[in-house]
Amino acid sequence: MSPALVQRARFGQVYWCDFPAGAPPEEFHAEHPVVVIRAAQDLHDTCVVIPITSQQHNPSPVVHKLRRNYNPAAPGLPVWAICREIYTVSQSRLRAFQHRGQQIVPKMDQADLDDVMACIRRALPQVFPPVPPAAVANDV
Repeated sequence: MSPALVQRARFGQVYWCDFPAGAPPEEFHAEHPVVVIRAAQDLHDTCVVIPITSQQHNPSPVVHKLRRNYNPAAPGLPVWAICREIYTVSQSRLRAFQHRGQQIVPKMDQADLDDVMACIRRALPQVFPPVPPAAVANDV
């Protein structure tokens, strides 16, 4: 069992997530890094995450190659955020990274966060319809 979080999961933080070992093959299973895209309100709340994998993916509008690996144990290993896979998880399934005897909870860089959020919008066009250019221009 992972040590319990002492602070709620916040937007943009990266954790290890323990996905169910018995999940179907097309779903994430075992432990994977994730980025939090909806913060928890308190330590007993759920949060929403996007899984991150080191398994190489072809360029895709719904998969984003991150600029860096947020796992301090593997900084040079390329990783991808799989933005079509959105999970609501209990914070009890999350744990901080361990590095040199310290618990670390990295925060994703703003450029990667912006790209992940844009990728999620592309993955869910029914939820996030494109904004017409005229509406954007009138909003300024």
